[in-house]
Amino acid sequence: MIDAPPDAQEFTVDFESMEGGEVRLEYLQFPPGNVPQTRARGTAFFYKGPSVHYPLPVIPGCTTYQENPPTKWPLAQAANRQYLDVGQVIITGGPQQFNLAAGAVTTPPTKDFLDRAYTGPWRFSSLNDMGRTFISDNTRYDVVLTGSAEWPAQIFEDVLYMPDAFPLISPAASVSPVPLVANTPLTITYQVPTNTQLPAGSTVDTLIAFTNGNPPVVICTEEGIDGSITIPAATVDLIRAAVPGGSRILRQHVVHNLRELTNGITHQNQRIDFLSVWCYNYPFSVPAP
Repeated sequence: MIDAPPDAQEFTVDFESMEGGEVRLEYLQFPPGNVPQTRARGTAFFYKGPSVHYPLPVIPGCTTYQENPPTKWPLAQAANRQYLDVGQVIITGGPQQFNLAAGAVTTPPTKDFLDRAYTGPWRFSSLNDMGRTFISDNTRYDVVLTGSAEWPAQIFEDVLYMPDAFPLISPAASVSPVPLVANTPLTITYQVPTNTQLPAGSTVDTLIAFTNGNPPVVICTEEGIDGSITIPAATVDLIRAAVPGGSRILRQHVVHNLRELTNGITHQNQRIDFLSVWCYNYPFSVPAP
């Protein structure tokens, strides 16, 4: 539900709609003994234009992200993009209210953890060892936009849902780094959580990302959560070749909801991507064949 001016009407958007922005809430868990142990991270940005649509990762399957510049969501950005000022972005519903700080706008542009550059208003907070301060799992969250001279105040209710923690089975939580063995599939198994507070119409999906520094090189996905996902041997070898020194493997459960970006008067088939991510952020290694 969106609370907005009295004449507001929410139109249905889908994954083929134009990109209008993103609000992302992430809980990151690091390996035992790592400093930090957890991280609470939030990102938000909104577009005035242009109307663009970039392909999403295939579900199920693995998608490569090696183009320069990027051509796929969520990394791709229109060169002539214009940002919308929606005021403060506040996430409520967790142990404490999470106020996303104003992101820096610099020359050259500041980049986020997905290597996306910002040339206008955006919001970003990344707080080490404060995962449980702001985020609880199996919990619904509202997103508040306080508004600005160009955008009304709005509340998006129950639009974020942080999935339950999912205990790892294999590779176990104690295995760090996770080895990517040549010509060998990688099967990841975990205990299936219950997610009892998942809002109607939402789904929790499985996503495994392999990074080279910050941006992903490969994203592998599976619809739903059934306790396992397998990365094919050919994909493992592709990652090994692209990142021979190793980097990070992100084992994630993700909830991806959509809402219309509208001021209550104008409707341009623009979607806001609301993403809730519970993530094990571990290193991976590339042992010799």
